Amino acid sequence: MAITDGGIVDRLEDRIREAKDRAIESACRRLLVKAIWSEMKQNAQAAANTGAGLSLLAKHLRRLSREIAKLEIHLVGHSAGSILLGYLLDVMHRRSLSASSLSLFAPACTVAFANQYIAGAADRGTLNAADIHLDILDDVMEREDTVGPYGKSLLYLVSRALESVHKTPLLGMAMAWSPSPPEDQWCPESKPGLDQWRNFAQAAVAPRLYTRADSKVPTGHGFIDLTHGSFDNDARVVESLIKRIRGDNKCPTVIENLNGY
Repeated sequence: MAITDGGIVDRLEDRIREAKDRAIESACRRLLVKAIWSEMKQNAQAAANTGAGLSLLAKHLRRLSREIAKLEIHLVGHSAGSILLGYLLDVMHRRSLSASSLSLFAPACTVAFANQYIAGAADRGTLNAADIHLDILDDVMEREDTVGPYGKSLLYLVSRALESVHKTPLLGMAMAWSPSPPEDQWCPESKPGLDQWRNFAQAAVAPRLYTRADSKVPTGHGFIDLTHGSFDNDARVVESLIKRIRGDNKCPTVIENLNGY
């Protein structure tokens, strides 16, 4: 029988990594990083005010809808783009507009926000729940991603350091879709909101999970690592998006190079 300390070393390394990540989360809460995230969300909300960017966009879309019969409006957002699109859906409702589809890549909005602005849009008829599509990393890949020295994905950093409540569930995190997440995954007060979202989503919305099997992403010109930021560089994801928008399961051209876009 061989005796090895490999298991002990692995556990020690895991604890060191976790301690480092907790220190970074704590620093982000105290320093300007959290303030920048909060300001960005406030700017997105302000863009929906009368005369601001999202309001003007909806105004022009409404005018366009009168000029073009059967105009289709397809909304696509990556990460924090989900927040902007949530507010846009609200403005579209006020303008009697509807979205033909909503496609979100690793959305960084909170589940509470999704309940109010995405599920809310479906409840108001601005968006059909069956036309909501999400592409997200599974939890293993979230935990293997990095943000500078931080040893997890950007969504983990937002959830644990940049939102007002520690361990806030985000829509783009696979664990937010799990009926039985680890006990310490989320803040206790988030459970009703998580249940509300799952009740809404279970009938029509199911995210596509990307795993270690997808660890290399085709860009049309080569391959890059699968990360939180790689979805809009992934030729497969973009091709699937184009096919959904066209509605005929065809992509009219070969995607040649999404590097750097």
